[in-house]
This record gives sequence, C-alpha cells and structure tokens, in this order.
Amino acid sequence: MKTAADVCVLYDTNRRERP
Repeated sequence: MKTAADVCVLYDTNRRERP
C-alpha cells in the first residue's frame, strides 16, 4: 500500500528527472 508521502516523493522525483 502506497502512502500519500510515497506517491508525492515518487511524483516529485519523476518530475525532476524530466527536462
């Protein structure tokens, strides 16, 4: 089960990796 924090961190990381 993913928590809101996990999703937020993953989303932020993916956004940072993208130009």
